[in-house]
Amino acid sequence: MQKLLIVEQVFAVTGRGVIVVPEISADQAPETLPNSVTLKRPDGTTANTKAAFHIAHVQTRSVEHPLEIYKILRYTCFLEDIDKAAVPVGTEIWIEQHETLKLQGKAF
Repeated sequence: MQKLLIVEQVFAVTGRGVIVVPEISADQAPETLPNSVTLKRPDGTTANTKAAFHIAHVQTRSVEHPLEIYKILRYTCFLEDIDKAAVPVGTEIWIEQHETLKLQGKAF
């Protein structure tokens, strides 16, 4: 198993599930992203849940060069079958390396 992230914020989105923050930058994402994750909560309990990862295109400006715009790819993690209250801040999200998510015909 590999630790993917530690939850800093949690949002419930009607019809989508729970979104966790921080996002995962494309250059730090593992070669394959899973369709399920293991949650390791601060109280020591664990849970498995379905997950979906969506690519977010972010544009930002350089502090040193404000006229330059940088495009950044980030993955947003949606937890599909769990309540917001079940994912407290500090929860670690772990993945299995062999599970993959296919997006637009490509394995991510």
